[in-house]
Amino acid sequence: MRPALPPAGRRRRLACQAIAGAAMLYCAARVPAAADTRVLDAGELDTRCEAVLARLYARNPGAQALADKASGVLVFPDVLAGGAVAGVEQGDGMMRGAGGDKAYYRLVGASLGAQAGMGSKAVVLVFLTEYALARFRASQGWTVGVDGSVSLLSLGIGASVDSNTVRGDIAGFVLTNSGLMINLSLVGTRITRIQS
Repeated sequence: MRPALPPAGRRRRLACQAIAGAAMLYCAARVPAAADTRVLDAGELDTRCEAVLARLYARNPGAQALADKASGVLVFPDVLAGGAVAGVEQGDGMMRGAGGDKAYYRLVGASLGAQAGMGSKAVVLVFLTEYALARFRASQGWTVGVDGSVSLLSLGIGASVDSNTVRGDIAGFVLTNSGLMINLSLVGTRITRIQS
């Protein structure tokens, strides 16, 4: 059982929930109702996910060491603004568990990256504990900042990172197409499972 949060922590959680709720309502209102719930090409998606991980690990070996000890790693290789759906971005991704099992997910969130002129980006979530991974997998839809928090890491080349330096159960990395790591909030981003 987890210890109770202090009052300041509870206020921060409530603020995150309010922001996430507003983002979810906005996204839900703008995403087409007939969205496809299947991965178009699982093999191609797997290849792109592995390429993103290779870029991340080349830039920071500490990220690889962290992922090697993780319970699961979820990679979204191409998170793009949703075409005609202004203000919303989405992307499909692949989760690889510690045992080698795979599952596929879709990310939908506010298009902060596109507004900043970045185009597409890659998102990597590293689940450091079985507890965090089990809660994620059991959800019907998991929202950053509501169902779990993500410690986003913006690391330079050679920066040290390990399970002792990450706060929380889930570490996150956001990369541009060139492989640079950036600090961009994911609060309100919703992730749901899709079929392969």
